[in-house]
Amino acid sequence: MDVVPKPRAIWSLVLIMLTWAEAEAQEKEAEETLPEAVVEMTVTTRKREEKLQKVPVTVTAFSKKTLEATGMESVVDVAAYTPGFSFESAFGRQADRPVFRGMSNILGAPNAGVFIDGVFVSGSIQSTELANIERIEVIKGPQSALFGRSTFAGAINYITRKPTNDPQGEVTATLAEHGQAELSFNHAGPIVKDRLLYHVSARSYQYDGEYVNTVTGDEIGDEETLGFSGSLSYVSARFDAVLRIAYSEDDDGHFPIALQDSSFNNCFLDTSRGYYCGDVRSFDTVSLNTDDLEELGISGLERETLRTSLAMNWDLERATLTSSTAWNGEELTAGIDQDYTAESPFGGAFNTADRGDLTDIAQEIRLSSNTPGALSWIAGLYYYDRKDEDDPLDGSAPDADLETSNIAAFAMVEYEVNPKFTFTIEGRAQEDTIEVRGGAGGDNFKETYSSFNPRATFSYFTSDRTMWFGSVARGNKPGGVNRSAQLPAELRPIEEEESTNYEVGVKSSWQDGRLTWNASGYFIDWTDQQLTSTFQDVVDGDPITISYINNAGETEVVGFETELWATVTPNWDLSLSYAWTDAEFQVYDVAEQEALTGDPSVAGNVTPRAPENQATATVDVHGDMGEDWKWSVRGDVLYEGSRFAQVHNFAETGDSTRVNLRLNFENGAFRVSLWGKNLTDEDAAVSVLRYIDANAFGPPTFVFPRAFGVTLPRGRAIGATGSYRF
Repeated sequence: MDVVPKPRAIWSLVLIMLTWAEAEAQEKEAEETLPEAVVEMTVTTRKREEKLQKVPVTVTAFSKKTLEATGMESVVDVAAYTPGFSFESAFGRQADRPVFRGMSNILGAPNAGVFIDGVFVSGSIQSTELANIERIEVIKGPQSALFGRSTFAGAINYITRKPTNDPQGEVTATLAEHGQAELSFNHAGPIVKDRLLYHVSARSYQYDGEYVNTVTGDEIGDEETLGFSGSLSYVSARFDAVLRIAYSEDDDGHFPIALQDSSFNNCFLDTSRGYYCGDVRSFDTVSLNTDDLEELGISGLERETLRTSLAMNWDLERATLTSSTAWNGEELTAGIDQDYTAESPFGGAFNTADRGDLTDIAQEIRLSSNTPGALSWIAGLYYYDRKDEDDPLDGSAPDADLETSNIAAFAMVEYEVNPKFTFTIEGRAQEDTIEVRGGAGGDNFKETYSSFNPRATFSYFTSDRTMWFGSVARGNKPGGVNRSAQLPAELRPIEEEESTNYEVGVKSSWQDGRLTWNASGYFIDWTDQQLTSTFQDVVDGDPITISYINNAGETEVVGFETELWATVTPNWDLSLSYAWTDAEFQVYDVAEQEALTGDPSVAGNVTPRAPENQATATVDVHGDMGEDWKWSVRGDVLYEGSRFAQVHNFAETGDSTRVNLRLNFENGAFRVSLWGKNLTDEDAAVSVLRYIDANAFGPPTFVFPRAFGVTLPRGRAIGATGSYRF
């Protein structure tokens, strides 16, 4: 039974709500009571401050108040509340896999970028805490024109808390099931009043895991983070600057993953490898050789991250000159049992332990108009350089080092034709250089890619509270290099992906701001898609099989997203969101598809790891208790449709429905929350990895039968959070 409403039903609901709103309209303007995120929030989606409801781009934004009210802890939670955005943590807190509007990938770089205060974040964002975040902006569709590389499908921008002129601080503590404990502290104030300000924060977090490893008898999936950050702000009449430094250490055990072995295969059994069709099974335990990994020096994840940035603004009267400089470094060591079983076949050959170092620098300079009038503009230059170095700890040959550099020029011009109609043109010209050096055999390879990404946008106000908008945008995903030196030269380069995106939408509020409805529809023509292929050869008499990325696919995406917020009564708020995504391959031939079905084409299949339906529903009831105390009860239902493991559309995660409940008590200084997450104990897989059953290798076929790695979810958790503001 399909429990998710189709777009027609959503439109019907919206029309009913709007009709009710008109019928109940009052002559006297009422006080706006909707959340800050809907009514008054300011966003920097287009590198300048604009009201959320007036920016002609589809954005879901979360204020600090909303982050607290929902109890969000990471980007995984952010995705659960955002229509059109899905996020997989398939391998623990590394290897991020954001999916915007069905634009997913299997190998290679993500299709969306993450930023902190407008600075691109290399590496994983999953351990970045949200207690020190003032606002999160989830921007959908290609942002290549202004944000640049790695924003092919969308962007996520974390806005941190800034230093303040008034002294203020906060201490927050959380205790929950499965050994979850968190303590955070932040304080801001002046060093020199009105001139030199500071903000400092510290955080300790741990989680003990909840799945037993049958090999060791211990729980697995534990996580631990210790982090510190500080920012210093200088303010004068025509100049301001913010220096930010953040340091964190992560120490995680092996992520909880179980192997659904080949004995569960239930389709295409007449082929040499077999396959599995349907929702993968759920697991209560895992079987991983973590002790063997300890002998290699690491089981799980150890990471140190240092992120620094300096933002400066000069008021030149008619324009503002902005400089943004960043340096980031990450040292990561990871040990993984990659057969996902207790037997450790082939003498532990599937156990891997690697150390990697990542450093990058970025510099952006932009000039923005600063005078009133119909014409406004932004122009800027950008430079980025990243170095990746790998050093295996398991005795295997080192991977080649990788360096990525990017230079770009960008601009935006906006013209207000009249008070109702505004037209904007943006564009970015950039050049990427990818270079591979060293590795086995002293491999060296270099490739350069050039692109230009424009976007045209319009906005039209039919009233003060209703804006229609539309855009046509070109996006590109940077090219790359397959790092294996054993591939033929012609297979080494990975060409850039391209897409053309068409979108129309509406942002509106009714009942003097007590009812707000936003919606958008879009079409994406996606070409030169970077997908996974295999290369087979014989080297020194031994057969080899190498997975690599090539440009083989063409996909079309059609979708619809809507969000609705309503203050039904002064004590009752309601919010609903829904996203429908149909991302279908138009052209893509796959050798394994032919081996399974006799036809290599997967045209008509949907992209992997992309849910067709997503929906949320929230009810918040609140009131006064007297003596300055207030109470609230918030319930959230979060639905995400099933996601396929691969392009074949056979094995999948299954639908997921999670229910969260939160009871809050607060006054001006104290806040206490009693909460439950995933109260339904939903056990749908976080991710499904098409894999092999290494323990079933042998006669008569001497091939590795198909199996599937299943990343396990967090179950039900009950906890409490308390905070004190001073």
